[in-house]
Amino acid sequence: MVQLFKSNQKSCLPPFFLALFTWAFSCCASSDLNQLLGNPSSDTETFVPVEKAFKLEAEIVNNTLLLHFLVMPGHYLYKDRFSFSSHQSATRLGKPLFPKGKKKYDINFEQDMEIFPENITIKIPIKSSEPKPLFQIKFQGCADAGLCYPPQTLSIAVPNPNVVSVNPIAPM
Repeated sequence: MVQLFKSNQKSCLPPFFLALFTWAFSCCASSDLNQLLGNPSSDTETFVPVEKAFKLEAEIVNNTLLLHFLVMPGHYLYKDRFSFSSHQSATRLGKPLFPKGKKKYDINFEQDMEIFPENITIKIPIKSSEPKPLFQIKFQGCADAGLCYPPQTLSIAVPNPNVVSVNPIAPM
């Protein structure tokens, strides 16, 4: 056996204190130092699921699709990461109208991005003869604490009050 360090001195720490020191050091190494020091700002972030961070409600009013995004505090949506479509031939979408957002430099995209850190309503003119047109909504958002959610796609069917559906009456 090769000994790299040879010492004739006996340990000056009794085994109990050596074990205590080792345990205390391992606790500090595995714990957040701010938490051990009682720093109140060191609460560990827990991220909510994307469906809680960004809730969508939709309605059609006067041939306009209104998309109400409810944005949880501490989160935001990217304007440039929205897209809207309908794969139904009887439904056409116009150009979306967004509220004014806020500028934020994004280190992931390495540029200034327009974001929505609060609830927003996006207005999209539509023409549809469908009683309940189906839309695909794509979006992406992040938490201020550093998590960016992957891009999301929602498919939603929205009742169209401009179309009266006729149900045939069964013969008696």
